[in-house]
Amino acid sequence: MAKLTQREAQKLRAEYLEKRESILKGKVNSLQAKLFDKVFNRYLLALEQNNGIIATSERNKNLSAGLERIYKEFQRVDNAPVVESFIKDLGGIYDLNIEYFNTIDKEKTKQNSVAVKAIVNKQLGIKENGEIKKGGFTDKFLRDTSILKKIKQITNKAISNGQSITDFKEALKTYIEGSPTAKDSGGLQQYYKQYAYDTYQKVDRLNQQEFGKKLELKYFIYTGGLVHNSRNFCIHYNGRIIDSEEFSKLTYNDLPESYKAGIPEKDWNPLIDLGGYGCRHSINWVATSFAEANKSFFNKKASERAKKFKANN
Repeated sequence: MAKLTQREAQKLRAEYLEKRESILKGKVNSLQAKLFDKVFNRYLLALEQNNGIIATSERNKNLSAGLERIYKEFQRVDNAPVVESFIKDLGGIYDLNIEYFNTIDKEKTKQNSVAVKAIVNKQLGIKENGEIKKGGFTDKFLRDTSILKKIKQITNKAISNGQSITDFKEALKTYIEGSPTAKDSGGLQQYYKQYAYDTYQKVDRLNQQEFGKKLELKYFIYTGGLVHNSRNFCIHYNGRIIDSEEFSKLTYNDLPESYKAGIPEKDWNPLIDLGGYGCRHSINWVATSFAEANKSFFNKKASERAKKFKANN
């Protein structure tokens, strides 16, 4: 890759994070359609019925019990490759952070790159040889059975209550694929929301945090801009040059009440979680000389933007 400026390297990371998340959401929509097809059209459509009403029979109960086999096949054949692609995406974030920190101190970045990668992989539950560590983040992601449990619950309810096959199909489809009027409301989208979507940003912030430590940097810029539903915490910090030591000491209880929306009360890590659930802001470390020369100007402009944004929203 050609030598990049710091702004170019930052822009590449931001574009990569946004694009990979968007691509993953598209893959998950396809997964939802595949899961519904496998569970209903290829399996549960065989449920015994009497004039369109699902029978409360032993055969149907046995069919419900067999859902575990169908779901395991879906996980292995369809879902696992998407998760593996997601983990590969996270590796790309590390590579882009290398490019970013090369613009600050190429030699120190090179010296510390292996150590940072080891820290990030440990958080992801990935061994040095690339294998998945049992009980780690990635392993839990792949083994989670919450969707299977919900599908079984919907199916067993339909059998025990003698539901119509039409109502059962609608209930199952709504759970798996979501409501047409509610974006990303399907079961798999919620599953990936829990495990994956925020992880893109968190892994980027973890890379930034660890490289920032290794390069002995003190300041970062809170980056990402503002949208109509930005939270007060992000509105305040967006665009500011921030002292990392002061920021890392923030606690949930010390925040103004108006800043707490979306921020987890327990285990909030300011440098990794920033504005909380769904926050798409990033931290971008800068050289101390740049920060000290520009902090007053940046923070004055950030305050003016925040004031104007609040007045218009």
